[in-house]
Amino acid sequence: AFAPEARNKWESMLLGYQRMPMSALFQVMLVQLNTPVAELISRPGMKAICEQCGEEIINQREVKRASAVLCRPCAGYGYFHSVEPFETAEKIFQYENEVF
Repeated sequence: AFAPEARNKWESMLLGYQRMPMSALFQVMLVQLNTPVAELISRPGMKAICEQCGEEIINQREVKRASAVLCRPCAGYGYFHSVEPFETAEKIFQYENEVF
């Protein structure tokens, strides 16, 4: 939708992400961790794919339930909880059209 002229999927993603408004890409919120940082870091270099949502799981943080490999949120063990409602990304990222 953001790059209808793209010739292939790669170009569509490249152009689309450059053109999408920040609010379509990000939700910004103040959170509190449910898990200590040391557990989040876990084992660097390990990777798996969540069988429910398809998200890449890094650092051996997957949860094995029966024979399924799940990310922590899909298994019901999120990393954080929100302590304030989210803000629109435009309010946080005030320099949306600048190149960094």
